[in-house]
Amino acid sequence: MRWIPQRLGISKLAQEVLQNLEDVHVGAMDSDELGRMMRLSAEKRKAISDAIRKCASMMEKQPVEMKSCIVIIGMCTEIMDISNRPPPLSGFPFKKLPRELRARILGMIIDRESTGPGQFIQPRPINPCRCTNYPGTGVMNYTSKEQRLLFATLGSGLGTEFFEVMYRKKTWFFGCCCELLDQLVQNKRLFQHLCQAHVHWCGPKAAQAFRKLATCPNFQDLTIKISKATMFMLNERESHLSQFFPMNKNRRLTDILGADELLKLRGLSNVNVEHATNSQREKLTEVDRQSLWSLLLATVMQPKNHNV
Repeated sequence: MRWIPQRLGISKLAQEVLQNLEDVHVGAMDSDELGRMMRLSAEKRKAISDAIRKCASMMEKQPVEMKSCIVIIGMCTEIMDISNRPPPLSGFPFKKLPRELRARILGMIIDRESTGPGQFIQPRPINPCRCTNYPGTGVMNYTSKEQRLLFATLGSGLGTEFFEVMYRKKTWFFGCCCELLDQLVQNKRLFQHLCQAHVHWCGPKAAQAFRKLATCPNFQDLTIKISKATMFMLNERESHLSQFFPMNKNRRLTDILGADELLKLRGLSNVNVEHATNSQREKLTEVDRQSLWSLLLATVMQPKNHNV
């Protein structure tokens, strides 16, 4: 079939379009793609019209080529019919793009909807607690209701593919360790995909929360927020010793509930320690913050099978 258009003197552009029709017949090209290509190219439409006129003239001058000309005219007519069909209503074929390109597009959508690199996602509370869950909405930049709706829509349509990108792009803020534990236990998607988080270290579930966080398969980036509320509860060892040493009022961060479990985290790519608020009366000393940060840098960024 390929040599017939060439023998009849049909233009190379028309030959390319005829080959595209052959690709449609064998399933190598979608007919919608051929139609879109024809609608966008006036040169290709003109080449097909010229091919029909060429074949009609050839049939008069060389009747021996009539059979071949009829075949070519039929193919050209089919191409014109395809180009005249209304475009499909299904929209852009996003799923047909390579996975890497889809991930880049999703990342651009998420970045466009964000109001800055410091924007956090705050989970909806599951079990209310009495912890000091600050800073609040007026202090930190959280995702809006509209942004959450967009993320939910994309997630329902694309599933895991979208959530992998979103969790890699966005940082979650947990106002206390009770909230962190409840979310990791009850939100399987969060547990599976959580990559980076800011956690206000306080609450009676700190040890359980950090123990659960250590099992998250994709967790990489942790920022610990410390405040005076962090110092309220001692770990089991120090709580027991305080019964026998009641005069010892000096509390260290390493004596606090959850410290042992926090130091058992491994395999992180980044760790930081910040004060939960800029208010000086709520701050621990800068020495406390720097010391905890140095200790975490020496431990949690070690490989997962490494023990210090």
